[in-house]
Amino acid sequence: MIQFAVRKGRDGNSDFLEFLYSHREEDAPRLESVFQLYLPGFRGTRTWMPPDDLHWECTCDRGTFIIWDEWGELYLVPKSQHEKVLKAAIDALVTSGLFELIPG
Repeated sequence: MIQFAVRKGRDGNSDFLEFLYSHREEDAPRLESVFQLYLPGFRGTRTWMPPDDLHWECTCDRGTFIIWDEWGELYLVPKSQHEKVLKAAIDALVTSGLFELIPG
């Protein structure tokens, strides 16, 4: 299973998810595909950021969030309804059977 963890934001109130796998491998599951299947109301728009980062602006029935794909790291950062978005995203990931939440 692919591991992910809840991390504390700098302000102590805005937690985010950090994914602990090689997400750029050819056979790695894509978060947007998992969320389309398991996160009600998921919609996302992809934007490339220099030099090599990928940024997804996303919405779901619970709020809005960003999927931030830096070259070596992958994060999900809530923009609104922080607790609701985190819970919905965690539930979707675990329900998929592909991801495992580990202690942060």
